[in-house]
Amino acid sequence: MHEIPLRISAVPVKQYNRHQFIYPDISLLRVGVVNSYSLNDSKVLIQVAKIYKELIECRVDLSGMDFRAMYLSLLDDIGFIKGNNSVAISKLLPEFRRYFGESLLTTLYSADIDSWLTAIIRKHRKTFHPIRHILMILFLSGSLSEFMCYQPRRGIVPQQTRYSLLAHDTVYHDDWLALQKEMPEKSKNDLRKLSPKVYVWLYRNDRDWLMEHSPLKLIPVSEEDRVDWAERDKSIVREVVIAIKKIKSSEKPFLRITTSRIGKMIGKLSVIEKHRDKLPETAELLSRLVESIEEFQKRKIMSVVKKMVVEGLPLYESHVYRRATVAKGRSIEVDNFLIRLLSDLDFSNGSGEQMI
Repeated sequence: MHEIPLRISAVPVKQYNRHQFIYPDISLLRVGVVNSYSLNDSKVLIQVAKIYKELIECRVDLSGMDFRAMYLSLLDDIGFIKGNNSVAISKLLPEFRRYFGESLLTTLYSADIDSWLTAIIRKHRKTFHPIRHILMILFLSGSLSEFMCYQPRRGIVPQQTRYSLLAHDTVYHDDWLALQKEMPEKSKNDLRKLSPKVYVWLYRNDRDWLMEHSPLKLIPVSEEDRVDWAERDKSIVREVVIAIKKIKSSEKPFLRITTSRIGKMIGKLSVIEKHRDKLPETAELLSRLVESIEEFQKRKIMSVVKKMVVEGLPLYESHVYRRATVAKGRSIEVDNFLIRLLSDLDFSNGSGEQMI
């Protein structure tokens, strides 16, 4: 509805009272955007969300629809069916991946196209997640409305039919050329995403003209040439330090300092995981400050004890464990830490449990 990414709040997903109403106040926002998406990824994600909304609200009638027949017919239209009526899968897979991009497919848990995309165009012996059907619809038709209006057919449309259509309607030519004039820096694939309806129509009906009047394929610039890794390393270190301070300041709930949590908070988990060797300062900082389970439990215990002292509460071991949600006996190291901590306070109630 609002076309903005979700944000992380300080409200835990699991509430003690599941019927509790929490007003969405701006003060509850803990950090920024969950993920930072490119412009193209954002546009596709918005398309996916809108289609999903239509499906959830039952605004389209899908009863009795043969999705596989639709997919195969559309694949035939855009040149992915070979002479023996089989899908040119070796040609389809890289084109599908290039169209959406690896980051978007990963975001939608659909990067394994060698598996599910190959299966979805075969005889359907199992169900497929709606997201994957939506990706197929966007790839083949550009929109749900175009897909719903499409009439599947067998065989290939005669070439003369395509040219007879062009004789009556040149508006798609004009739209395609105008789009390139407006955005000369965009590649053919970018233009296709911006105007899928025009691209699909031209691809089906006048493919030769489309190929001749499209931007030349851009030579990708390697990431090594574009990224100043030293500067990025320093920038990420600053973000990591801020994220760790936020994690340590959170006590409801307590959060463990992990690489995964930090990476997600600053929206750079993929960069940290894939390019750690190029981020020496970040790697060194994480190796020092990321917590083991025992270190995390000690930090919780220390925080709980400090609060209990301020509140003037008796420091029974059992009370500390319960308030810190740490199980006694799970770790000798943690148990000994609490014993030393309470012993340093140098008080005892004579009952065998350390207290003030």
